[in-house]
Amino acid sequence: MISSDRSVGFCKQFSELFKRNITYLFRNPITLRMTFANTIFVALLVLILFYKVADIDLSEDYLLK
Repeated sequence: MISSDRSVGFCKQFSELFKRNITYLFRNPITLRMTFANTIFVALLVLILFYKVADIDLSEDYLLK
């Protein structure tokens, strides 16, 4: 077998994949911009969905009595 003697750790694999991904992102600036736009969109969506969720007062709820 080809890979029977080889052993590469998790950190080495992660660092190589990270470098490859960063190189790809900087060579394709549209991908980098869309990644930022997607991150901002998801952050705003979560903010809208969960805004003031903890402010609900359940002490007057008739189902709890």
